[in-house]
Amino acid sequence: MAKENQGFAIGIDLGTTYSCVAVWLEQHNRVEIIHNDQDAKRLIGRKHSDPTIQKVKMMWPFKIVAGVNDKPIIIVNYKGKEKHLWAEEVSSMILLKMKEIAEA
Repeated sequence: MAKENQGFAIGIDLGTTYSCVAVWLEQHNRVEIIHNDQDAKRLIGRKHSDPTIQKVKMMWPFKIVAGVNDKPIIIVNYKGKEKHLWAEEVSSMILLKMKEIAEA
């Protein structure tokens, strides 16, 4: 079943460093920006051995290790279990969450 027009539009900016979602709120006649400064996109397309990765991995609260073909893998603890994720997966999760926030 299709949703009725709710009076808002969502735009996603996949910036080179950070991403954000913009929401047009018709009832307020303005745009609200939802920023995300914890984006893992800078890992996408790089090797774990890349000097940029080696520099930024020291600043993040999660572990980054080399996977197959030196592709970076992000290791996090979630609900008491260790999860291994590609940067593309994390970026997708972040964008989905930002979209949910924008639609709320």
